[in-house]
Amino acid sequence: MKRQTFLFRDLTCPSCAARLETSVRKIQGVRSATISFATGSLTVEYDETAVTPEQIAQVARALDLTVASIIDRPQG
Repeated sequence: MKRQTFLFRDLTCPSCAARLETSVRKIQGVRSATISFATGSLTVEYDETAVTPEQIAQVARALDLTVASIIDRPQG
């Protein structure tokens, strides 16, 4: 499993943030997805053999959101 935090520069709508979290959770191979509206970030834990960061970013782009950066997070 891999854990990464996706930072967004345009996550300004609480309902959009909730839609993003729900949509990412539906991706096969995603174990968890947790949005932090306050920091404009989404932390995702996923099977890196089944999902790529690009696939997660594509879901965000489909919701008109832009990933500013991706940060690796240690497991634990």
